[in-house]
Amino acid sequence: MRGRRLPWKAVPAAALAGSQLGHLLVYALRLGPEGLAATGTGAHAYLPSLATALAGLGGGAFLGVLVVLAAARILATRRGGLQRFERPPVLDLMAVIFAAQLTLFAVQETAEAVLTGRTVPTAGDLLLWGTLGQLPIAALAALALSWLTAGLRIALQDLTHARASARLTASVSIRPVSAPVAPALVIAWSPGRRLLRRGPPGPAR
Repeated sequence: MRGRRLPWKAVPAAALAGSQLGHLLVYALRLGPEGLAATGTGAHAYLPSLATALAGLGGGAFLGVLVVLAAARILATRRGGLQRFERPPVLDLMAVIFAAQLTLFAVQETAEAVLTGRTVPTAGDLLLWGTLGQLPIAALAALALSWLTAGLRIALQDLTHARASARLTASVSIRPVSAPVAPALVIAWSPGRRLLRRGPPGPAR
């Protein structure tokens, strides 16, 4: 796995948000439409609110990244050059996110069963329903991260360079250069002294 190319800073947030959405999907698959309503009661009462909050944060982050990408693209278009970026591998991202989501799902299901006195689900049940609910969400999250993070890196570089160039331009002051003044003829004059006029010579006598 090419770990250096993966956006490790964004993976935990994507896995956390995706695991809660996948959790809701599991209940919808197991119990049908009534499953989502059942998650708002009992040990699962926290799940809808948590999933809604995480989805809102994810949507806000998505819109913020789109704004940055749009601004960087406008600057690149004005400069006349668009950089090509290498996207992180989707399959590698999906594997990491899915493993994290499945682990969170198993921990949540086990903790909920222990706290409420229910039977702890078996490893087979956790693996089956966790895969059905978490894998589609992990695939979508991997696609989104692969596209967004690669473009975001280039966009941040472009915006940083543009900001540095603007500061450099503002710090440079342009001063007009004055041409050297040619020395002028200075005539000494004092009170009582007549200035002689230069002109054609008078008539000869």
